[in-house]
Amino acid sequence: MEQVIIVGLIVSLVISHINNVVAFVDNARRLIGLGGSFVETLQKTFDQRVERTTPRPAALVRGASRRSIRYLRQAVGYQRAHQHRKAIRHLEAAFDPDMSPEARAQLHLLIGNSLMNLSEIVPAEGHYLQALAAAEEAGNRQMQAGALGNMGLLYTDLGNLDKAEQFHREALHIHKEISNPRGQASQLGNLGIVYGQRGDLDKAEEHLKKALAIDEGIGTKLSQANQLGNLGSAYLSRGDLDNAEEHYKKALAIQEAVADRRGQAKSLGNLGLVYTSRGDLDNAEQFHQQALNIDSEIGNTLGQATRLGNLGIVYAERGDLDRAEEHYHKALAIHKEIGNRLGQANQLCNLGVLAERRGSLDEAKRLLQLAQDLYNEIGAGGPSPENVRQALQRLESQPAED
Repeated sequence: MEQVIIVGLIVSLVISHINNVVAFVDNARRLIGLGGSFVETLQKTFDQRVERTTPRPAALVRGASRRSIRYLRQAVGYQRAHQHRKAIRHLEAAFDPDMSPEARAQLHLLIGNSLMNLSEIVPAEGHYLQALAAAEEAGNRQMQAGALGNMGLLYTDLGNLDKAEQFHREALHIHKEISNPRGQASQLGNLGIVYGQRGDLDKAEEHLKKALAIDEGIGTKLSQANQLGNLGSAYLSRGDLDNAEEHYKKALAIQEAVADRRGQAKSLGNLGLVYTSRGDLDNAEQFHQQALNIDSEIGNTLGQATRLGNLGIVYAERGDLDRAEEHYHKALAIHKEIGNRLGQANQLCNLGVLAERRGSLDEAKRLLQLAQDLYNEIGAGGPSPENVRQALQRLESQPAED
């Protein structure tokens, strides 16, 4: 995950949800041609964003007992392996009644992050609020900003962009107050994503460029790559494919220079989206396959699921529906394994669209209804749940299969 160190905290791309899951690109209708932006792929276009504040283990160690440290180190390992249920159990076991409020706040942040990776929004919000309260108790302004920023990301994932903007602005205010340029860049970038998701691409570009300028000024290479990737996605949203490609390649160059394998996979995947949008499916497949190879090598299971979904779209575009279905099912299986319900819903949508293309309307309804149920369970916002609802309405108006 891309890491931007902020005086004892790391702003990190955890998923993606958290992987998760935020984009302001809605090209799926054009890519699949069946009236529905269901593909997880395009919702993940902004997976280079600076994401959830995650404590450094060392910061927690300073305020924890040996027993807590042991559980914490195991939990961090499980998080890196996307085994978030196990991570949560170990983090909960790490709590100590004599723990400092700073350490308590950071444990709540870590639990909230794992819950977000599992699309368990309500309990995640509870832990972020507890993190905020503990940070306020400690008088730690930077930690308060971290908790507020995570709340902003949570509401971005839910599609509640007004609340997301409010939390990111509060976090930005604190970072300005304590003269933390890295934190300012992070929150400006996150605000850019909020504006992009609203469709206000001019404001998105403005905020992302401000974030990039700060990161360039202080020399934070990985964060520069994040902002360049996000700018590329803003241009992709506009259909400015040349500019999108240029920015993704700049991000990729930085990631290669600093050996950020995970970031390289994301940029290669984004380049695959550019070529899919151009209709150059051979190059699109090549980029997505390169991204999948890297994610497989480094054990990034969530990234593997995203790349498999991307490849499924390429095959669907070619008319190779069997191969598309195979890749969607593989992506779905990974999302189930790691407990990512939003990813499951997105792939069920892909499979539903595929079933409609084949004329299997009852199966399409079944799959889309499963997706809608999952979206409702996790309170997901954004275009996909609405498109699922419209697709189900459209299918209901068609004659039943014999």
